[in-house]
Amino acid sequence: MGNKGTTQNSKEVRLTPKISKLKRRRSEKIDKMLIKDRIQRSKEFSILVFGNENISSGVLLNTLKRTKKYSQSKIEQLKPKVITNFLGPIISTIRSLDPESINENTKKSSNYLKSLTTYDLTNYSKIYKNLKIIWKDPSAQKQCLNHHHRNVIKYFFNNYERYFSEEFELTLDDVLISKNSYDSGVEKFNIKIDGIKLNIINVTKPIMNGKWLNVFDNVNLIIYCASLTDYNRQSKQIRNKNRLVETIETFRSICGLECLKTIPITLFLGQKQSFYRKLEKNKLSKFLKGFRSDGDNKRALGFIKKKFLTEAKKVSTDRKIFDFIIEDNSLDEISDLFRIISNLIKQEVKRK
Repeated sequence: MGNKGTTQNSKEVRLTPKISKLKRRRSEKIDKMLIKDRIQRSKEFSILVFGNENISSGVLLNTLKRTKKYSQSKIEQLKPKVITNFLGPIISTIRSLDPESINENTKKSSNYLKSLTTYDLTNYSKIYKNLKIIWKDPSAQKQCLNHHHRNVIKYFFNNYERYFSEEFELTLDDVLISKNSYDSGVEKFNIKIDGIKLNIINVTKPIMNGKWLNVFDNVNLIIYCASLTDYNRQSKQIRNKNRLVETIETFRSICGLECLKTIPITLFLGQKQSFYRKLEKNKLSKFLKGFRSDGDNKRALGFIKKKFLTEAKKVSTDRKIFDFIIEDNSLDEISDLFRIISNLIKQEVKRK
């Protein structure tokens, strides 16, 4: 027995150098892959996009996405996925309907849709029939449009007859909006501008602790989207907190992050025309302390912009900040923003 044990131990000793050699080769291979990946990423340009739930960030990101080519054949392949992406938030909204405020037919239809599993989502004719019943109920429709998925829901029901028709043809808007129907917190996609690859990282969830931002490597530019029309709205996260004030504070916290302190920021303020119209009924002085020039739209706009920039300078005096204000859904002005981004990219490429 002692001899057998000795033989076994000697075999283990003889095998050890071979195993070490294999481990060393594997380690060297991994090192080479990491170096190659690092070199590749150094040639790319990453943009970190922050924004609350407003049309400014939506218009900006969808305009960026439109530069990414979608062939018609690829769009056709996405049909089932698009429908499924839409039905997810729709059914989630139906689950929250108040049963006491809807009629019996609506209850039956909502119960059917709530019982669906992923495998049942292919029965389009029955789904369409029940969705139609729900949408005809005024109370159900009102509740759906008050839900946090309201933008996706409104778009879906404006097009749902087309989605369930035999001649259904998918559009680029269908693809983009359905992809935004689920909010995972971080959305990533790639585009090219002037031959340079851009990695877009869109952060949509509220930031409670900025430390997790360290996971983003090689960020070259930050875009912060804010809505001017938020000045008289309440925060969704903090009770009795002004939403624009909260947005400004978040902007300040991002500017103060150590891991992003050297990165230039473009402040993207949207919905200028809606903001001007809103000022006629809701005076800015009632919602933001320190403003005393009600009736002067340009001063109101300048006051908000200054609030953002002043807070940023409190935590980061050397940072480059570019401010950019656009009209409602102005794609031409967004194109101007892209030109600024392109110039920043060229400067970064030259520096490298």
